[in-house]
Amino acid sequence: MLKLLTRIVKGVARRSLSWISSPRIVIALFEPYFRMQSFRQKPTGAALSEVESVLVIRLDEIGDAVMTTPLLRELRRDAPDAWITLIVKPSNLNLFETCPYANEVLAYDWSSPGRYQHVRRQLRALKLAKTHLWKHRFDLALLPRWDYDEYNAAFLSYLSGARRRVGYSDDVAPHKSARKSGFNLLLTQRLDDASLKHEVERDLALLSAVGGEIHENTMEIWTTDEDRDQARQILERGGRALGQILIGIGPSGGSSWLKQWPVERFIEVCRRLREQYHAAFVIVGGPGDAAIAQAIDDALGSTAIDTIGATTLRQTAALLEQCDLYIGNDSGPMHLAAACGVPVVALFGSSCPHRFHPWGSEHKTLWRELLCSPCAARNHSDKCHVCIYEKPKCMDMISVEEVLAAADTRLRERASGEATT
Repeated sequence: MLKLLTRIVKGVARRSLSWISSPRIVIALFEPYFRMQSFRQKPTGAALSEVESVLVIRLDEIGDAVMTTPLLRELRRDAPDAWITLIVKPSNLNLFETCPYANEVLAYDWSSPGRYQHVRRQLRALKLAKTHLWKHRFDLALLPRWDYDEYNAAFLSYLSGARRRVGYSDDVAPHKSARKSGFNLLLTQRLDDASLKHEVERDLALLSAVGGEIHENTMEIWTTDEDRDQARQILERGGRALGQILIGIGPSGGSSWLKQWPVERFIEVCRRLREQYHAAFVIVGGPGDAAIAQAIDDALGSTAIDTIGATTLRQTAALLEQCDLYIGNDSGPMHLAAACGVPVVALFGSSCPHRFHPWGSEHKTLWRELLCSPCAARNHSDKCHVCIYEKPKCMDMISVEEVLAAADTRLRERASGEATT
């Protein structure tokens, strides 16, 4: 009887806490406070050039964050005198702390596994708002994420006290509206664009929606002299000869094994490019990619430089800046390479190339449009979470010869461009 009563009490407590963390309750609790403290005094429709403070929240992974760099530059151009605070996840702080367009870059750890995670997230967001955000009295908050807001950005934007909070509606895609999150209530302006477009275009559309003008749409990375010196030292220690063609290799599928091209094919591509171009290779990725990188490093010997776990994000970018070509799966380093101006051969399978292909005209995206692909199904999901085949058929259908042909074209075009300049 006591055990049953305990379970009932715990169940009621969990439901109560979940109820307290709902958008409606958060608004009911905090809106009177924000009004009493004059957070809502100014009109919310001021021209962007007149805005005094802007909050940008980008808590996604590396690639998503990199694709936001055009938005940050154009925002600064449209609001030259505004205070801009950018919030990113802790693992991306190194990449953005040198951003010249933000006055302040903060790290916010949204992750909170286990019981009562929603409540802990709210308390953590409230603490950040109280200690860092309320003092700025933000006129505007921008939330670029188009997919479901699993990173708690909408709550954070509301708790920041920002008068105007602009983001994408819960109704833009079935997989998002099905969650019935109620996040729409936390925004003052919602974009309902459900069309299939690249994430860079989506981010810039958000800026246009608040009156911004778009002059450029190129991505950027902000490495320092120290980062570039470190990259040169890594290449020198790795034995890269002066003038030798350098190819970046990104063999990881990031957060999903469904995006993984077979490692033995990466090895074969590298061997063939080494024979044809006498190329050297630098392997980039995260700590979880060590085993894959080691397999490639072992197969290629002295012509490969394994940097897994040895560099910061900016140092990785500085290494990629030295590359003549990048070959890799859809992952953060792929977007880093594109932002660094390196020609990319991108291998796509279970993720949507229309939304996430390397941004720019000099790149080549290889993929197979199967009936189960996110883009083919037109469900606008970012990626497949399960596969109906024993192994990702879409990735398996990309051949070594295709990759070699794309790589050869990019290298010849780059050499031709350098010769004419």
